[in-house]
Amino acid sequence: MKRTNAYSLIVLLFCFSHICFADTPDLAGANKLFNFAEMAEPTLFFPPAQTQQINAEGSDWFYRYFSGSDSYVAININGVGPFFEGDVYVVGDQFGEDPLFVDTLDNLVAVIDSIESPLSGGENAITNPGNGNCVERKFPPKNDTARYQTTTFSGETSSVTERSELYQEVTNAITITVIGQSSTVDNIQNTISTRLTSYFESLNGLFFLSEKDSAITTTGLSPSNQNVNITYAPSLFIGPTESLCEGQEWFAASVTQTLVDDPDLSGNGPVISQTAPTAITVDNIGGSVTVQGGTFSTIKMTLTYPDSRVVIWTDLGFGVIVMSESYQGDSESPSSMEELVQIDLPF
Repeated sequence: MKRTNAYSLIVLLFCFSHICFADTPDLAGANKLFNFAEMAEPTLFFPPAQTQQINAEGSDWFYRYFSGSDSYVAININGVGPFFEGDVYVVGDQFGEDPLFVDTLDNLVAVIDSIESPLSGGENAITNPGNGNCVERKFPPKNDTARYQTTTFSGETSSVTERSELYQEVTNAITITVIGQSSTVDNIQNTISTRLTSYFESLNGLFFLSEKDSAITTTGLSPSNQNVNITYAPSLFIGPTESLCEGQEWFAASVTQTLVDDPDLSGNGPVISQTAPTAITVDNIGGSVTVQGGTFSTIKMTLTYPDSRVVIWTDLGFGVIVMSESYQGDSESPSSMEELVQIDLPF
């Protein structure tokens, strides 16, 4: 029996109690499904891909190809049989060589909306000021270097990658970070060097992230140069400006994200999507965490998305991330975890 992802099981339960009427699929609905699939099942649909359109089997399709898992998700746009308008299929890798029907796009989008509804409403806001145990918000110092090891779990197997970060400039208006990441697959080492420029702006005492730029300078054995620009409209809320307090909670609303590659290797132009609405909680201040790089006094925070969450421990003194764990759905077992291996402070 072919295995579909866990998301399909939710769809089956939903459709027993709902009657859905099919509309002609549009790009917005297709992107909503594809983006959710990437977020909800990152071990099946990775790395994030761009939506493309093709004419095949007598009709038009929206689809994304995920090179990491060698699989496709496709939505039929105007077919009348054997593939029908609005039907969603997966194919490749563990899904098999023949298109496997999942459900209609209407049904899937309805389920996504029902999952996202608890986080979809509201505006950026501090929803709980905390209990008064507060500390100054810190950012990594200039010329600080940190090295990390990331373990990603897939069933009974796991893979390990390493990366390093160098903070070139840190102020309350701009942060420039150079990140190098390396991994070895089939005895071939891949190295990516990325330069991130993060611009911050203060609005009504809140803290916003407005833009990111990165340049990929080396990939595997073949050097390449590609600039990636990501912008948000409006700016992306990332929390309070000056201090963090234990028990503090805030909400970051979904905003439009536009990604532009230069050169545009796909030929599809800008990729426009929505960020996931996020609820953030400061769980603990002052807790001790021990990793390969040492023992640190930390701030523990949980970022909750519609169908996943990330727990982050940040060093109290220097603002460097010490450890993080990512979880999918309601799972109590992390899908990946990262820990600080070494930190070299500039003083």
